[in-house]
Amino acid sequence: MSLWQLHSGTVNNLGIFSRSMKKSIAFVVLGLSLFGVGYFLSDQGLHAPVASELKELETLCQNSQQATAILDSNYSMRSTKVSKNTYPTNSFTFSYHYNHSGINYDGTMTLDSVPVGKTIQVWYSPENPKLHARQEPCASLGAQQPLAVPAWYLYLGIPMAMAGFFIVYRHARRLLGRNRGTA
Repeated sequence: MSLWQLHSGTVNNLGIFSRSMKKSIAFVVLGLSLFGVGYFLSDQGLHAPVASELKELETLCQNSQQATAILDSNYSMRSTKVSKNTYPTNSFTFSYHYNHSGINYDGTMTLDSVPVGKTIQVWYSPENPKLHARQEPCASLGAQQPLAVPAWYLYLGIPMAMAGFFIVYRHARRLLGRNRGTA
């Protein structure tokens, strides 16, 4: 045990952390746990499929036809930069159209890169041709159903993560402030 540790009060004579330091460490662990669980719940709540999307996929899965959609040659590009020192991320928004009974229907999609081909496959409902999906609807439905979590996950997760962050911030500052030596 060093003279500095005895002088700063972070360690008592037996080489064990002081009671206030143990309390702060316990709060940091609690805060990290709250933050982790809150982040997980918020993430699940944000990425959960909306009930209307699931209903549309169910409709398409029960009765859909496949068609080839043609991509328009015009597209828009959006460049997003997170901070000054990062490379921008590009996203490309394309319009496409497909035909059912001589009537053209339109859609849009956003991708990370320009697609190689000029066509994509879409699945649409013969009863409501405006309702369509760019991926096979039964496979998409099967992949999204396990993700269906209650929306309250988001409402519970955000305050929990914030509380965890502030607990960690407060007690970590207290711990780090005690361990600073004087010149």
